[in-house]
Amino acid sequence: MRSTLSRAAGITYGDVLETRARITPARVAVEYEGHDFTFAELNLMANQAAWKLLDLGTTQETPIGVLSENSLDYLALMYAAAKVGTPLAGLNWRLRAPELAASMTVTEPDLLFVSDQYRDLALDAVARLPEDRRPRVIELARATADDGRAALTPALAHAESANPGVEVDPEQVMLIIYTSGTTGIPKGAALSHRSLLARASIMSTEMRLEPEDNYVAWSPMFHMACSDYLLLTHALGGKVLLLAKFDTDLIVDFLTRERVGWLLIMPGILDRMTDALRADPRPRKPVKYVGTMADLSPLESISNITDALGASYFNTFGTTEVGTLPGASSFIPPGADPTVLSKDQSTFCQIRVVDQDGQDVPPKGEGEMLIRTATMFSGYWNNEQATRECTAGGWYHTGDTVRLHADGTYDYLGRLKYMIKSGGESIYPSEVEQVLLDHPKVLEASVIKVPDEKWSEVPAAYLAADGDVTAEELIEFCAPRLARYKLPKHFRFIGIEEFPRNVTGKVERLRLEERFARGPAQGWMAEGDTVGAQP
Repeated sequence: MRSTLSRAAGITYGDVLETRARITPARVAVEYEGHDFTFAELNLMANQAAWKLLDLGTTQETPIGVLSENSLDYLALMYAAAKVGTPLAGLNWRLRAPELAASMTVTEPDLLFVSDQYRDLALDAVARLPEDRRPRVIELARATADDGRAALTPALAHAESANPGVEVDPEQVMLIIYTSGTTGIPKGAALSHRSLLARASIMSTEMRLEPEDNYVAWSPMFHMACSDYLLLTHALGGKVLLLAKFDTDLIVDFLTRERVGWLLIMPGILDRMTDALRADPRPRKPVKYVGTMADLSPLESISNITDALGASYFNTFGTTEVGTLPGASSFIPPGADPTVLSKDQSTFCQIRVVDQDGQDVPPKGEGEMLIRTATMFSGYWNNEQATRECTAGGWYHTGDTVRLHADGTYDYLGRLKYMIKSGGESIYPSEVEQVLLDHPKVLEASVIKVPDEKWSEVPAAYLAADGDVTAEELIEFCAPRLARYKLPKHFRFIGIEEFPRNVTGKVERLRLEERFARGPAQGWMAEGDTVGAQP
C-alpha cells in the first residue's frame, strides 16, 4: 500500500483528462474525420471504455494490446486504460504476422483490440502463439452517431459514463512502446504516468508551447512522437488533428485554420510536404517548429520546408526511453542553410559522454551519450537484464555516439551498435539477415545501411548464393515475414570469401559500406524504388 504522502504527491493522465473535462468542457480536444469532439465528450467516451475494461477483467499487472490505425476508439481506449491503470501496448500494423506475434510474446497482452482494417493480420499473428498465451481478440467495429460523427465502438460502449475512480499510482506503466533490440527481437519500453507527465511539462517549457499550439497526430499512435505530443497537447488544453495516415491535403487545410506548435514531418517526406505547402496559395496560421531528425535529413530539404512555413526546424534526436531530450531546445531558424547541426543540452537533464571504458571524454572527444532525467522510462517490460544493462551505473546508456564540444554542445554521430534508420523507422540488420539466410539458396548474408535521397538510409544486402537467385525472388521470399520498410533496396552478390571479416570472424559492415560507395560493379542487382519506408 502506498503511503499517504506518495498518494498526495502524484497524478495520472486519467486525472489530467478528467480535470480538462471539468475546467474546459467545451474546448475542442480532437478533430477527427472532419468533426470536432470536446474534452467533455472525449472524457465521457474514455470513462465508458474504462468501465468496459473493468468488466473484461483487465488488471494493472497485465497489458492490453491495440492493433489499429489512429482512431477515436484508439484514443478513448488509451485514456480508458490510463484511468484503470492497465498498461497499453500499441502494436505496429506495418509488421507481418510473424513479427507481430514476436511483439506479443514480449508483452503477453490479455486482450487484443483490433480495428476492421487489421483483423486478418491480428488473427494470423495470434494463431502463431502458444494456445495458452493467445489474447482474447476484440474487434473495434466502426460506429456513427446520428449527427454523422464517429461514435465509440460498441465493443467499448458502456451504460456507466462516470469516472470509475480507480486509484492508479503515477509510477504505474501507462504505455508500452516497442523498440528494436540489437538482435532484432523487440523490446517493450514501459512509460509511466510520471514519465509522460514529465515529458509534457519539460517539452512545453523548452518549446514554449501554449494552449493554442495544436498538434497534427498523423504518425501512428504506437510511436513515441505521436503519443508523447498528443498527450502533451491535451494537457495544455490544445486541439489534436487525429489522422489515420499522412495526408498532405488534410494537413495543409488544418494549417490554414489552426495554429500548430510542432508539425512533425519525417525526413523521407519533407519535400512532399514542402511541395504541398507551395502548391496551396491560402494564408496559413503560425507554425512554431517543423520536422525532426535533422541529422538524417537533406540540408536543402530543411531549408525549403522552414522557408515555406516560416517555422524553425526541430534539431534534435530522441529515444523512446527518454523522449526528445537532451537536445530539446535546439532549433534551426527559418530558411537557414545549416552547415552544422550541433545541439544544445537541455537543463532538464544531465548528460555524460564516455569512451568504451566508461571514462568521460575531453572536449572534442567522441563517445556514447549517457543521460539522467525525470522523463526516464521504467525499464523494458519483462526484460530485467536489458534494463540493468542500459541503466548501469545509474545512467541511461543511449547507444548513441556523439562528439562533445567545449561549449557543451554536441554533434550526433550515429548508433554505437549498428542500426539503420529509414524514414523514422529502426531496422536492425541481423533481423533481415536471419530471414535472408532462411532462403535455401543463400549461403551468407550481410545487411548494411546505405544513403537514400528520400528515406535518408535504406538497407542493402550483400549475399553469397548457391545457384541462381534474383532480387525479385528474394523480395518475394522476405515480404511475408518482414515489414515493407525492412526489405533491402539493393542486392549485391559476391563470393563467400569476399566478405570482409575481423580477427574474430565477424563481417565488417563499414568496409562493405565503403565498397558500396565505390559504385556499381559486376553482380549488382537493384530492386528499384518499389520498397522502402512508407508514412
